[in-house]
Amino acid sequence: MSTTLPSSSLDVVLEARIREPEGAWVQPRGLAILAHRGSMSDHVISSVSRLLSELGFRTVRFNSRGVGASQGKGSWTGETEAADYLAVTKTSIADFSQAYPAAKDCQLLIGYSAGAMYASAVLQPTLSPMFDSARLCLFVSYPLDKLWALSAFGTRKWTRRMEQIAQSKDHRTLLIQGTEDQFTNHTNYEKWCGRLATVSETNHLHMVTVEGADHFWRTREHLGGLIEAIRTWADTVK
Repeated sequence: MSTTLPSSSLDVVLEARIREPEGAWVQPRGLAILAHRGSMSDHVISSVSRLLSELGFRTVRFNSRGVGASQGKGSWTGETEAADYLAVTKTSIADFSQAYPAAKDCQLLIGYSAGAMYASAVLQPTLSPMFDSARLCLFVSYPLDKLWALSAFGTRKWTRRMEQIAQSKDHRTLLIQGTEDQFTNHTNYEKWCGRLATVSETNHLHMVTVEGADHFWRTREHLGGLIEAIRTWADTVK
């Protein structure tokens, strides 16, 4: 279903698409909100949305500011986009709880590429009284080596947010990266993941590497590897 959602600015609305669970789900398994700095029709975002719908989630994806029918302009720091993601999340939770008052309290925050930055900023323990269960986080192609360019040299602020997620007992987190990502050196990424694992006090942080995949998951084989990794993880966090 095509719709519009409010952004973090009163004068800006965002073009969005809501997809209901497919199959014989009596109640949705939960709510998934997907972020990407660009089009909600990106093949990675679309493929993950389709998978999660099959797994019982209502999914919400939206165009960034200035993309498609979304109003406004993007920022240099990523903070506006993160605030928009939070605004979309709050609205989506309210809509979901009204449509499915008996549904399971499960919220899945998803970010692909720069969208992984924005999703990581939603760190409040509880955004809504209805969603007081553990939050699921999925970060695909985290742009580690390009944080400086996407945040006006605010790299440390964003990596600190990821450390907070790794330390949290309230999050179940999956990071997926291709070994041939054009924007993040794989050795740097592995070292960073090692540091995240060190600060994590739980076994709730999982990291998957897909051999040969690039930042854009261009081939059917690599995209299939991404989808299978998400499916496997989702089965373990029921």
